[in-house]
Amino acid sequence: MLYSRIGKPANGASFLFSFNHPEGMCEHRWFGQKAKIDLDLFLDQEKSIREGAIMHPHFKVGGFLWKEIINLQLFDTEKKVKDFSAAELHKLLYAEPYAVEVPEGKMTYMKNFEGIARKLENAVTVRAEDEASEDDKNAYTKQFKYSICEH
Repeated sequence: MLYSRIGKPANGASFLFSFNHPEGMCEHRWFGQKAKIDLDLFLDQEKSIREGAIMHPHFKVGGFLWKEIINLQLFDTEKKVKDFSAAELHKLLYAEPYAVEVPEGKMTYMKNFEGIARKLENAVTVRAEDEASEDDKNAYTKQFKYSICEH
C-alpha cells in the first residue's frame, strides 16, 4: 500500500488493475482472493463436537474455542455431526453473527456467535499471507480452498 500511494508509475503506465493500489483493490475481498473451508477436511462427520468433530487446530478438544462451543449450549454437542439437520449445520458453520446468553456459574453474559466456517473464512481472506503464523498457514493450506474473488 505504501508504494502504491507514494510511487510514480513508469512512463505514465497505469497500475490501477492491481490490488496494491487503493483504486484497484477488490472492494469485497481486499486481496482479490476468497477462501472457502473444505468441509471434508474441516469436519469429521462420524464424531460429535465433544469428541472433536471440528478438526481445525483452533477447535482442538480441550482448547479455548472448543470449550466455548460446548459452553454456549447452542448445539447438541453429543450428537454426531452427520446427524445434524441442515439448519443445525448451517447455524454451526455459516450463521450471521448474533447475540447469545452464555451461562457462567450463577451468572450469564452476552456474546456474539458467528458460524465457525464463516468466521475463519473471513479472517483468512482479509489477512495477508505474511501475517499468519506458520501453524495457521499449515492449517489454512490444509483445510481451505482458495479462488479468485468473482467480483
